[in-house]
Amino acid sequence: MILTELFGGCKKTQILEILLENKDEELSAPEIEEMSDFSKGTVYKYLKKLLDEEIIEETRKVGKTQFYKLNLENHVARLLLILENLIIKQKLERKIITETLETKWNLDTTIFQNKIEVPCICEEGNFEKKEVLETQYYTIPYPKESNRILI
Repeated sequence: MILTELFGGCKKTQILEILLENKDEELSAPEIEEMSDFSKGTVYKYLKKLLDEEIIEETRKVGKTQFYKLNLENHVARLLLILENLIIKQKLERKIITETLETKWNLDTTIFQNKIEVPCICEEGNFEKKEVLETQYYTIPYPKESNRILI
């Protein structure tokens, strides 16, 4: 849950996130209860707050069951949806880059090997040159977050 990670696990955020993730669907309070594991009273309390803030709206009623949906006319709801989509996009890009680098470049792949002579001490205590294989490892750094432009 993206917004919960960003803003913390408060109940209002979790209920809002359920509605954001199901932005094209109408959800009833019992469905939100099931998705969140919150009590009926808690769900209705925060649905009322989100309704008062006009972030969500009541849609249709079937019998006594009221359905709710994200209010896409509300600028805060739209901004939250955009924010969630940008965070998801950024996480996916990072995952794709990481997986691509790991499979194509094998981040700890030996890039350079060279035979060199290094001084070493023999058993007799004398110095002699010994040929060893010098290996240098290079890792490809991830781009700095401050250098990325989010659109």
